[in-house]
Amino acid sequence: MPGVNLHAHVLTALLAGEFLRPGPWWWVLASLGAGVVGAWGLIVGVRQPFIILTGLIAATVGMYYGGAWAFDHLSTEVSPIPFGLALNLCGLTGLATDYYLKMRETRKLSRFLARYTSPELVQEMMRDRDGIYTTLKGQKKVVAVLFSDVRGFTSMSESMEAADMVRQLNEYLNQMVAAVMQNRGIVDKFIGDA
Repeated sequence: MPGVNLHAHVLTALLAGEFLRPGPWWWVLASLGAGVVGAWGLIVGVRQPFIILTGLIAATVGMYYGGAWAFDHLSTEVSPIPFGLALNLCGLTGLATDYYLKMRETRKLSRFLARYTSPELVQEMMRDRDGIYTTLKGQKKVVAVLFSDVRGFTSMSESMEAADMVRQLNEYLNQMVAAVMQNRGIVDKFIGDA
């Protein structure tokens, strides 16, 4: 704005008594609190990352335009920065934490399932998470159950050195587990004499 226009504008504001007032003292605290509560409400209530991000952006833009409206129509200067910082920092931290916890839970569940299940079956179960929880409630299915035993194991173990026995047992168990996994099976447990 050229200098003479600026002076004319200031003079007009002085004569009309239209002075710019700072926002109330409690504005910063209220906007910080509203930002934290708004972010918490989005994170807890929505649970969909894309909708949460859209909500964070919309609330930030809305607060910016609200501050501009207060400046233009109420001659009051209220900063949208405290609200925007609180909302976005809490919202993005909540999203990151939620993502981290879900990834940790997925890895933990995947490692647990991989101990007893073929890798293909683990991937299939991880893609269909709802199916896992449905399965845990119980399902009726036709399955094959294999009980495998090493014939004469006790007498064989008495006549062999410990290292040779462990080597032969590992060879047997590795081949059996590989066969079960190739057929999308689940190893329930390894037991000694039962």
